[in-house]
Amino acid sequence: MNVSKYNQAMLAKLYSAASRILELAPWKFMDESQVFCVEETFHKTACFISVLGNLGEHYAISVYPGIKEYLRILDLYDLDEATGPEKLLSINQWQLSFEDKSFLETEDLNFIKYSGMSFMGKNGWPMFRSFRDGYFPWLLEPDEIEMMVVVLEQSEMVFQKIQSDPGILPHDGYHFLMRYADKQKDRMNWKEMPVGFAAPEPVALNWGFDRKHLAKIKSLSDSAYVYEFDFFQVPTPIQQRSEERPYMTSIGMIVERRSGMIVGFEMFGEKADTHRRMELAPDVFMKLLATQKARPKAIAVRQPLFFDLMFPILDDAGITLTLEPRLFAIEEAKQGILQFMNRGMP
Repeated sequence: MNVSKYNQAMLAKLYSAASRILELAPWKFMDESQVFCVEETFHKTACFISVLGNLGEHYAISVYPGIKEYLRILDLYDLDEATGPEKLLSINQWQLSFEDKSFLETEDLNFIKYSGMSFMGKNGWPMFRSFRDGYFPWLLEPDEIEMMVVVLEQSEMVFQKIQSDPGILPHDGYHFLMRYADKQKDRMNWKEMPVGFAAPEPVALNWGFDRKHLAKIKSLSDSAYVYEFDFFQVPTPIQQRSEERPYMTSIGMIVERRSGMIVGFEMFGEKADTHRRMELAPDVFMKLLATQKARPKAIAVRQPLFFDLMFPILDDAGITLTLEPRLFAIEEAKQGILQFMNRGMP
């Protein structure tokens, strides 16, 4: 990574803000449920700020750009451990964590050196990461650094006010304290006010499948097999060039429930975030079913939206589709695939 392409003055601001936050240690007087937001000045996005570390294990500041991403992180509280990590990687966020020096990558240390700052001690080294749906956690890109500087500098002001008066944060769960810039002529006057946010409207899916797959499935002979089907991203980085953000591929898989045998496996043919993966999944699913030697009696899936999309189609094909919270045969097969794909990785 060539750090010289980054703005040195901006990196100095970034790590200086991290140093001040480390000294302030907001995790000593806040927990992750005490959330506020800062409206960054470039795109006017309300960034939701959550502090981690109240239990003394992992000190971090998470920044979620927009109400949609913040609501998605709240959904994790209702997820089991089989789906949580995958979901966490799909939530767009920037994170500042404080680590031991040995945990940092060479690029992190180069950034710190280039910024002119210095750090020391256990849990005293700042590490920045950008999480983007469909991609592996990566270093902050130049535009993200500029936004993160604004967010951290203004968060520091809010942290100080909360330390003096925790009551400034709304408590109804629908409103958040927002710090925003009121631009007057050439000056930025920062102010705070409680703001309500509505959940965003869902984005329509552009999905479909090759109808010849349905015809082939209907022509198969009946069987007593019960299958499980799921699709997921694989948390293994794929990088085509050294300075390119690594992406994660997605997989669709059918497992016969009783034997645990994988009877269908397909890698998605393109980079896909959560939304695009849902659009592609029906065609992957129907393609895999059409390759079977017999038509299963029933298929279990775990994703409600996929269930709603496919239930009438499978019913027309004479297959019972069920929605279940855990797919144990899939989970075991998935673990084996991940171990195989990670072989030889450091």
